[in-house]
Amino acid sequence: MRRFIKLFLISALVLPTLVSCQKSLSKSIVGNYYFKVSGRITGFSIDEEGPSEAIDLSTFRMSGQMEVIDTTGGYIARLSVMLGGPVLLFPGTIEGEDIKFDDASVPFTVKDSATASTVSNSTGSVIYLNVYGQGRLYDGTLIVDLHCSDKSFAYKSKIYEIDEFEVDLVADKE
Repeated sequence: MRRFIKLFLISALVLPTLVSCQKSLSKSIVGNYYFKVSGRITGFSIDEEGPSEAIDLSTFRMSGQMEVIDTTGGYIARLSVMLGGPVLLFPGTIEGEDIKFDDASVPFTVKDSATASTVSNSTGSVIYLNVYGQGRLYDGTLIVDLHCSDKSFAYKSKIYEIDEFEVDLVADKE
């Protein structure tokens, strides 16, 4: 009986310490960051009329400030894109040093393959794709591997299938 009581008291003292350590690890991701998104997104038309046409989407304007906010029941990463870009909200979860972004609609700019320049936004060149990701915090740098849940998108009356989506978000803690 004494052993049982002793074991119970030890576990009652040690268990809260372990739980509080896990919570403090999660809190280490919460905060402000400078971020940049880079990578490659390509697609090809699946139009039945005419030859297949390739298309590239750009991540060149995807940088700015990111704030990871603790909310009831989860976390939100709020990305404020520079140069007059939108504010993007990624709901998600954090476990220790790992972060998971749930699906969110993200704008990407269409690149004109004929001139190798970016088409202006006034011509309707922004494509919205549903993006999610998972990442990890390494010594104050958060690296998130992004994925696309969309398989295709429409642009200028054509349907394009996503061929390659290799995009990363790298964020340095302020």
